[in-house]
Amino acid sequence: MSKAQFPLLEKCKPKNCIVSKTMKINRLMNQLFRKHLTGIDITLSQLSMMFLISKSEQLAQHRIGEILFLEKSTVTRNLKRLIEGGFVSKKKDKKIHVTLKGKKLVEKTIPKWEAAMQEAQDKIKKEGKEALHLLLDKLSN
Repeated sequence: MSKAQFPLLEKCKPKNCIVSKTMKINRLMNQLFRKHLTGIDITLSQLSMMFLISKSEQLAQHRIGEILFLEKSTVTRNLKRLIEGGFVSKKKDKKIHVTLKGKKLVEKTIPKWEAAMQEAQDKIKKEGKEALHLLLDKLSN
């Protein structure tokens, strides 16, 4: 097969792919945080939801997805697991509330999360942190 038969493939530069780079960053950050968050029986996505709900006291399910940029099915699946674990509950008003067990988990997790945040900040420095804020602002507006 000659390169002339596949001109688009020849021209394509996957190493410059933005989504590939962001996925690599995501995997690296997940590895870093999982290293610090050993013994926590929920996923990082579920932990993000727990922090959000804990700080808000209560939230509608659709707001969780909006704030965290999560698909409805992802929110539903993660909330189901958090409810089954006794970390959150859905009240008659359909809002999601953190249980006492959930608050204890978040409280226990915060020092480990802070250590992971410190390591991440030490690695990416001020410039990396500013770049993340800029990217998030550009992509979410």
